[in-house]
Amino acid sequence: MKIFTYKDYIYSIHTYRLHAVMGVAEDTEEYQIETKETKKVKEIQQKHDKLIKNILKNKKEFVKFINQFLKPKKELEENELEKYTNSYINHKYRKKEADIVYKVKEKPIYYLIEHQSTIDYNMAYRILNYCIDIMQEWIKGKKTGKETQYPIVIPIVLYTGRKKWTVATDFADTQIKETTYGSNYIHLSYNLVDINKYSEQFLFKKDSIFAYCMLIEKANNTKELSNTIKTILKQITEEMLLEIADIVQDLFFTSLEHIEQEEIKIEVEKKVGEKNMLTWAQRIEAGDQKRLKQKERQVKREIGKRMQEKGISTQLIEEILQLKIKK
Repeated sequence: MKIFTYKDYIYSIHTYRLHAVMGVAEDTEEYQIETKETKKVKEIQQKHDKLIKNILKNKKEFVKFINQFLKPKKELEENELEKYTNSYINHKYRKKEADIVYKVKEKPIYYLIEHQSTIDYNMAYRILNYCIDIMQEWIKGKKTGKETQYPIVIPIVLYTGRKKWTVATDFADTQIKETTYGSNYIHLSYNLVDINKYSEQFLFKKDSIFAYCMLIEKANNTKELSNTIKTILKQITEEMLLEIADIVQDLFFTSLEHIEQEEIKIEVEKKVGEKNMLTWAQRIEAGDQKRLKQKERQVKREIGKRMQEKGISTQLIEEILQLKIKK
């Protein structure tokens, strides 16, 4: 398993002074011209990104993910981990914060996961900066000495795109090739989990929501998607299905046509039975209502922005839309 230690941190900061150029790679995206097509693709990617993030925010699923795909020498237990706040991300990264960070309880060991559905050739640089920020946040206010045990960061890139991942997994490979200074390269290697390297047979055996999500990601068309979901429903336990009804709602239904949705709902009903179907339906309905309210707020914000551009006062806009508008 690839890790980032305090020694790597010190080497990075004091040898190359990376913070002097921090943020350059992150800012480039803001200058890309967005078309209707790229906007639609971006929306789909954001939806999938949110879904995968929600799955891995479930501690039980995250532990399964680490044990199944990183295969540590000693398997993780759910009670060993705790969620770690993203407060370590500095202001330059607020739009690009790392997806998920977990911490081992009572130990300075962190699991950092960055999900990618597209190729990003700055990935090694980004991961390096995230690791540095975790170290800096940990050091704040601490008295360090000879006996101090510094943090370990385990950086993971989860790639779910269709194109081949050709990005360097070691930051040293992205630096200028100069033999005179070759021994001074910064080595930071992240753990790459590339969904394209796993077969359907392998994923079906894992019996985790994350693996099921990856199977759905691999479907090439609606028919494949529908068949994959039906196969998953035969295998998934009733307990797991009920436990994560809101995630399954996104995972199973949103990419299917109405007729196929009805077929899947029948299969779900067979799985959970009449007794639990009402609970299932209520949870799905609650999730739909929540998403609808979020969409309404988003539309209102867009309208409010256009009204502001027309010179209408913020106070009047807020009264009309019943929504707090940023000035």
